[in-house]
Order: sequence, then structure tokens, then C-alpha cells
Amino acid sequence: MKVMFYCKLIKHCYVDDRGGCIIKSIEVYFKRMNNACLSYDNGYQIGSMIYNITEDMSSSLIMHDNQGYTDHVISWALPISQDKKFKSKGIDTDEFKIIIRSYNKKKINSFKKIFNHRKVFSIGKVKCKVKRLREVPTPTLSGPVQFKTVSPVLIKDEKNNPVPADKDKEKYVDELESSIIENYSKYCGSAVDGFVIRVGSSFKRKALKVSSATKHRCYSFHGFIEGDRKVKEFAYYCGLGNNTHFGLGCWEVL
Repeated sequence: MKVMFYCKLIKHCYVDDRGGCIIKSIEVYFKRMNNACLSYDNGYQIGSMIYNITEDMSSSLIMHDNQGYTDHVISWALPISQDKKFKSKGIDTDEFKIIIRSYNKKKINSFKKIFNHRKVFSIGKVKCKVKRLREVPTPTLSGPVQFKTVSPVLIKDEKNNPVPADKDKEKYVDELESSIIENYSKYCGSAVDGFVIRVGSSFKRKALKVSSATKHRCYSFHGFIEGDRKVKEFAYYCGLGNNTHFGLGCWEVL
């Protein structure tokens, strides 16, 4: 299974009294300043904006620890908008938000400072300003968790081929579970037992660009996640499936 997570190491995180990592999330609300539309492939553009922000952080907050490990401490979701209109040139919206998550409180605080300080950002041709920030409370992830995807999910098999959920739901869910189990075991050093994802019958398909020249079928859906709370935290932070570094695989608790 070849899986690319936007998480490489969960080593320096804040821990609650039950031994779980404290997930920090913010919602960044943007207001458009020109008449340009968000590209349908805006994952690249938002990723570029986020990477540029990390370069503005002080050296102590850049994504490396003192042992030389790469610690990708953020994950994020594609834009969410209530007034969006789909046009030939892109997504026409005056206001939208982006969700950013991290295990590390210092990283989120650094993002908050930069968003408050710079205020104006560019996402492709769209010039926008930060309207407000909202810190999102940590969800309850004990017991069976009902969820829905915020960004579409891409799943690839062992040959790196996308798995079509609408044609082979069982394989899609198996690969989805395996990706989380294998990566949690690899990065956290613990075996996983009893982790299960149950997906609803309805899949919404969307073609998204996940490389410079390739589009794949991605899917939005809802369901339940059961198992160890720490594994659910890992999945919540990292996102579900492949190419989460393009804003795919983000989900929320219902």
C-alpha cells in the first residue's frame, strides 16, 4: 500500500490527561478582494500559500525538530463556501473558509499570528483578506464516531491505481482502513487492533487534479469510525487516504 500522508512524525505534541494528543484546529475566513474565481484545482494553490506561510515562521517553528526529523504538523481542507457558484472559469465566491489542523499548539498559534499580521493573501488569481479566525474545539473521539468528509477522499491500491468507490465499495473501504492502520503503526510504532470504518451507501464523485497532469476520481461520503481513540486522532489529523497534502481527505465529526 503506497500512501502519502501530510504527517510524518507525531513526536512533540500536547497530551491530555487520558494520554491522547490535543488536536488544534482553526478556521480561517477569507473575503475576496477582486473578481477572480477560485480554480477548480485550487488544492495546489492553497498548498503553495500554506507552504509560503511556513517559510515566514521563525526557525524554531519550521517543520523540523532537533533530531532532524521532518515533522509535518499541519493538515488542511479545501475551501468551504456557502455562496459559491460554479462557472466555466472556476468557483465564484465572495467569502470562504479553510480549516487547518495540527497536533502542535505552537504551530497553530504561529499560523494565527501570521494570518492576523499579513491579512492579505493570494490563492491563484484570487486576492483575499482574512476576515476572521476561529479556533475549533477538539471533538470527542471516544466510542463510535459518526463523521462526514469535508474534502473528497482519494484511495489508491498497492499498484498506485485509484480505487473506484462506486464500482467496488468493499475494496475501497478495505484500502481506506489499511492506509490508516499501516501508517499509524509505522509512524507511531504501535500495532492496531479493532479499527473499523463503516461507510454509508451514498458516494459523491468528483474529479480532482492530484498532480501536474493527472486527475483522479475522489469521493465524498459519511459513515462511522470505531477503534482506539489515538488511532482516530491520527486519522482526524492526517486525513483519510492519499494526497492529503493537496487538501484531500479532511473529515469532521457529526
